Amino acid sequence: MKKWFSLFIFGIILLVSQPANAQYYEVQKELRVYKDQSFNSPVVGTIQPGEVWVERTFPSGWMLLSYERWIAPDGAKVDINRPFEAFDTPSLDSQKFTFSPQTVIAHDGGVNGILFIDTWAGPKWTGVNGMPNKMNDSFAAYDYSGSTTPVAWFGPQTVYVLQTTDTAWSLISTYLGPKWIIRYPHIKTINRYFCAYVNPNYSNSCNTFDPQSVRVLKDNGNGWIQIYTYAGNEWVAPHGSYLNIPTKFTAFDSPQGMSIGSFDPQTVFVKEESINPFGWLKIQTTLGDKWIRVPK
Repeated sequence: MKKWFSLFIFGIILLVSQPANAQYYEVQKELRVYKDQSFNSPVVGTIQPGEVWVERTFPSGWMLLSYERWIAPDGAKVDINRPFEAFDTPSLDSQKFTFSPQTVIAHDGGVNGILFIDTWAGPKWTGVNGMPNKMNDSFAAYDYSGSTTPVAWFGPQTVYVLQTTDTAWSLISTYLGPKWIIRYPHIKTINRYFCAYVNPNYSNSCNTFDPQSVRVLKDNGNGWIQIYTYAGNEWVAPHGSYLNIPTKFTAFDSPQGMSIGSFDPQTVFVKEESINPFGWLKIQTTLGDKWIRVPK
């Protein structure tokens, strides 16, 4: 009698200890297992197709496994309480779509805050707090896009982009509130033939390129931008740059053309280079745009 009573009590304890909706679940595909109830939490393992014991299922789509581990086989609901941008790939350079505040179904993500979600335009990448973008160098922040007056400087860090423009300006979250930055890397179109140099200065050695879109890696603040090329990272001045000429120099009306006079040492603004023939620079002068040889 005592033995049966003990078994009865043990059975009651087992029934009470199991959550009301605990059950076996048939996993149909390999799933990532997350540390917390978020696609932005660390992935702690994977589950292969087969039966798993689910201790609790939540309306959001998350399922709690043993040892406080989480899966979301069909995705999980995420609230984004602001207008947001989403992209074809995890890159801000990919095609962009804009959405109103809504609850989305997410299927994947990363610890940096990025999420892979369903949208009417197909699967896209976004982030609840903005798209993460790693800034590898110190950068300036501005009150509005197109401004030339920084209101703050920040060290290298990952920023969260709330809004982007087609000219590489991005609105980010900061401790000062939303601010605008020029994000790197970004894509820029150069609509002329141009030279790319090893260093940010004009020299007699460069690689020449046709008009094209380039990937901008950084900006030195003097008109020079570093871009990725087949020859490695090189520098170009797509809109011109200042050049100090420490000796007297002669200017010409065209490359290999007639001399129009000599000038004292000074800093000139170079508008562009000549590709063919190579080695000439178009500069601004009091007599209009003229050409000089690349200083040695």
